[in-house]
Amino acid sequence: MVPDSILVEQAERYDAIQLFSYAAQQTQAGFQIQQSNLPAIIDTCQLVQGMPLAIILSASWLTMLTVEEISSEIKNGIDFLSVEMTDLPQRQRSIRAVFDHSWDLLTELEQSVFQQLAVFRGGFTRHAIQTITDTNLHLLMSLTNKSLIQHDKSTRRYYIHELLRQYAEDRLLVSDNMYNTHHRHATYYLNYLVTHGAHLKGKQQLNALQLIEEDYDNIKVAWQWSIDHEQLDMVESGIESLMLYYQLSSRVQEGQNIFEATRAKLQGHTTTVYPRLLVRFNLTTDDADVILLRLESALEKAISRADQKESAYCFVKIAELHHHHYLNPKDAIHHYESGIQLYRELDERYYLADALSKLGEAYRLLGNVEKNQVLVQESYRIQLEIDDELGASQTMRALGMATFLAGDYARSLKYCEDALDIQKRANFIAGQVNNGIYVGIVKYFNGQVQEGKQLVEESFYMAEDIGLKSAMGWALASLSTFASVAGDYELAESL
Repeated sequence: MVPDSILVEQAERYDAIQLFSYAAQQTQAGFQIQQSNLPAIIDTCQLVQGMPLAIILSASWLTMLTVEEISSEIKNGIDFLSVEMTDLPQRQRSIRAVFDHSWDLLTELEQSVFQQLAVFRGGFTRHAIQTITDTNLHLLMSLTNKSLIQHDKSTRRYYIHELLRQYAEDRLLVSDNMYNTHHRHATYYLNYLVTHGAHLKGKQQLNALQLIEEDYDNIKVAWQWSIDHEQLDMVESGIESLMLYYQLSSRVQEGQNIFEATRAKLQGHTTTVYPRLLVRFNLTTDDADVILLRLESALEKAISRADQKESAYCFVKIAELHHHHYLNPKDAIHHYESGIQLYRELDERYYLADALSKLGEAYRLLGNVEKNQVLVQESYRIQLEIDDELGASQTMRALGMATFLAGDYARSLKYCEDALDIQKRANFIAGQVNNGIYVGIVKYFNGQVQEGKQLVEESFYMAEDIGLKSAMGWALASLSTFASVAGDYELAESL
């Protein structure tokens, strides 16, 4: 497979690029691969997934189009990949003709299953295809033997070439099975999301993250189809799991974009879906006062319908605004405690532990270190009991800060470094960012000035990469403090 970015001198390593170059030179004398046209060549080869005939047909258009225009046209559909070339048999002068010939050789049952493959993205498991298309092993083997799908034994997943998928989509569009196939696909993958999403809160957390990641493209298609066709029960069922996935996989910016697009599509709906979407993954550009009004409205509605879990969520989110934006720990504590009471009544221990840790930090801001330690320790104990490894790593950071303030630098550093190890193993970038800042602060004030400063700077750039604005602000504030301590007040002011 051709990578997204290579240098010109590396191009000869990739057969697809070399084939494009050869075919291009047959069409346009003197054609050369240059760094300026290489990205579009790579894009073209990736779009056709290295299919030799498709690459040849793509390059043949250089008499009229630039490489960039060719890449753009391919994205519009497979009918672009055709040309009048007398040295090719008639049925090889377009991708559609080739696929039409293969289609005609299929049985009616094989055609039915093949056209339904159009709904999949990024591969699929045997269980998924058998559930969604109602196929059997014999049909699956037949489609594999005819090279219409590929089976990767190492991952135990099946894949369909993107151009074949587009062709299957054209066939599905004119069939009487399009809606039902999409509905079965959406039902399957949103149920899949909910099932594994429940495991994000406990023992199988890391495995669940991996499984959701493997079928993330299918989940996105299922989510979007459900929105477009107003399958609101299906959308609502997936909100919590999708939100957790984005948070724990450090895809905060993507989560914000997806939820914002969903809100825009469903605005005005009177069901409980829209209010729930409205208070999750608000954009960083949103005004805090507006977000507070949304949360208070959502809380009022949740209380009116006796939805304790949603009420608890709103209480904690209101508390976070008072805590981090308005810098009012007293109001934050009141709302945290209201949410915590509901989570205790529901025995919702995952969110209870998170709220307890945040409540502890609010008490720390008021100077109540003893209360802080009691609450953070309770949070940590619950997270260990439910095997919430990533949550525990976050709370270890809070324990590290508590011991840091108590003057025990060595113990504080141990907490934070152990947490960082967990987060690196899980590739939990958001956690690494926050812990990196903590470790940097501890090291700086423990005499390891350069190392501490470097860690905070690295954490800032990591936060910038994933769009974690709060951590960026915290990192800059820490660097400003370091500059003030060093007597560089001009730098401190500029940060």
